Amino acid sequence: TTDGSKIMKCKLLIGVFDLPARAMATNMVQFNGYYGCLFCLDQGIHRYNRHLYLPTELHIERTMSIMQKLAQEAVTKGIVVKGVKGESVLSAYIDIVVRILIDYMHCVLLGVVKQLLEMWLDSANHSKKYYIAPSQANAINQFLSNIKPPDNFRIKPRSLNDRAHWKASEYRAWLLYYSLPVLIKTLPGNYVHHYALLVCSMHVLLNDVITVEGLRFSQRALNAFYKLLPTLYGEISCSANMHALIHLPKCVARFGPLWAFSMFGQESFHSELKRRIHGTRNVL
Repeated sequence: TTDGSKIMKCKLLIGVFDLPARAMATNMVQFNGYYGCLFCLDQGIHRYNRHLYLPTELHIERTMSIMQKLAQEAVTKGIVVKGVKGESVLSAYIDIVVRILIDYMHCVLLGVVKQLLEMWLDSANHSKKYYIAPSQANAINQFLSNIKPPDNFRIKPRSLNDRAHWKASEYRAWLLYYSLPVLIKTLPGNYVHHYALLVCSMHVLLNDVITVEGLRFSQRALNAFYKLLPTLYGEISCSANMHALIHLPKCVARFGPLWAFSMFGQESFHSELKRRIHGTRNVL
């Protein structure tokens, strides 16, 4: 301007939230309510004192036009319509179905991976085929203690007994690098193969280079992982985070690898991008 001041214009491109914050930002019900998924119209069921999203063949994806119609109906009738309470404050700026993304940290690491570990190690599941007994857990802890990761792995492996204090980056290291070698000797083969679908998919979706073939593979693998959950772990395992896995490849197809829109603190987009620009590919 003439007085020397500068006018800066900002444009909102994407939004990344944990589940409670996302519900508020989109003016929808929480993840533990009917139609709590932002990306599809799966209703879910309330069972075992929690809300579950069982795999279904009748899978209808939401669009912005659908969300606008539902919001208008909700306001007109004064009720919640298929999870929508009314217009989102963000709808004036972005397509909330396309540009509000799934946070890899909360959904996968602190959600799915943590949930699986708790199911494997919970003594209440001692009669289940996937149960990891204390003696087996001790063997895993010994294995972890003997691992000497490269110097650029800033966090060394900690015991499963300390998992209540694990950070997201520790769950990430467990998922991507440590878990499969130890679980091959611990879990039944069908459970290992099932878990490998998740691990391989995350490696593909975290890669710097995203290919059409990789996206197709990860989508098929995550669909299979999700579909097999009730058979292997029971209906109670079908949490909102497990359900969200099937929507991850589409987020990556639109906006690039998962690390680019994760809510890590020090492992933020900028620090991750800086490391990769300087040639350090290690995601830890």
